[in-house]
Amino acid sequence: MSINYAQCWEDSELLRKALAIQPGDRVLSIASGGDNSLALLLDDPDSVVALDFNPEQIYLTALKAAAIRRLEYSDFVRFVGASPGDDRILLYRRVAPYLDSDARLYWDSRRKIIEQGIIHCGKFETYLRLFRKVILPLTHTRRSLTEILEAPSLEKQAFLYQKLSQNRWWRILFSLFFSRLLLGRWGRCQGAFSQVTQSNIADRLFARTKRGLTEIPVDSNHFLKYILTGNYRLPKSGPDYLLPRHYYQIRERLDRLHLKVAGLEEYLRQNESAKFEAFNLSDIFEYLDSRQIENLSQLLGSRATCGARAAFWTMFISPAIPDRLSEQIASETIRAEILRRKDRGFFYGSFNIWKFGNSAIYAASSLSNIDRESLP
Repeated sequence: MSINYAQCWEDSELLRKALAIQPGDRVLSIASGGDNSLALLLDDPDSVVALDFNPEQIYLTALKAAAIRRLEYSDFVRFVGASPGDDRILLYRRVAPYLDSDARLYWDSRRKIIEQGIIHCGKFETYLRLFRKVILPLTHTRRSLTEILEAPSLEKQAFLYQKLSQNRWWRILFSLFFSRLLLGRWGRCQGAFSQVTQSNIADRLFARTKRGLTEIPVDSNHFLKYILTGNYRLPKSGPDYLLPRHYYQIRERLDRLHLKVAGLEEYLRQNESAKFEAFNLSDIFEYLDSRQIENLSQLLGSRATCGARAAFWTMFISPAIPDRLSEQIASETIRAEILRRKDRGFFYGSFNIWKFGNSAIYAASSLSNIDRESLP
């Protein structure tokens, strides 16, 4: 395996509003790059269990958490690669004793990744770097990109985008680079498009990119700034866990973060007594067929307290609540759509919030009847 995502590409601000975590809540979160699991600590939960079937994603999350625990803020942003620095190996030596043996063994042998900054090391981030260094210079000048990044209003953004879009090579090269074939092979993790039936995904991504450049204020969109420049603009714009006003609050609550190398289905089956008030499901439903969605939905319901919420994104798939669970799971469609309109992760196609009823209902339907074929 390898690190697929060095960052979380889902908007933690939306996630936190959707889940509405209360002090003392228990949270189950897909780790990915670790950013959003760390950000959820800001809402004072009792615990955040961050899991991922890919151990390298857990090692990455562990390194970020250990660095927060050990380093002062300015050292931390330099260490992860959010600001320039040539002392990352020295900083790593200060952080390494706070890692468990597996994570430390992993990072001890990856000096080059640490030197470049760990937020840049993922497969997806590497693909975006290629886009930034090869495609953008062929279609736009640095000045034109700077102008749109510094636009003072949505009206100005729309005006500047209209100018950018007049370059016919912009759409041609965008469509090639973000085609299903190239993006699926070189940019995203294996199986990302296994359930997607559309062959031309680039057109949809192109339309979403226009929305991101014209309908969402660029001054607060750290996703867009990273895609176009290769970094954030701290302290003004960045992921929640990287903002200085949040840093020490997260540090105080790191003991509540519990990292697990496990798939979501595996963890839910092995921890039958575990209950949660909130679930961060990232984009997991994007990878599942209808039967797998039904099985996982029922498992989630069996571990959810009454009123628990799950939030998740999809790019091209819009999973519906399985018919036989429609009385136990409610989709907060209107609330999710209101939040989606402010989603800085403009490349996603949908944002979803599910609210669970009484978990006893799920138990009554007998988990033993669930198809035992493993989910990805």
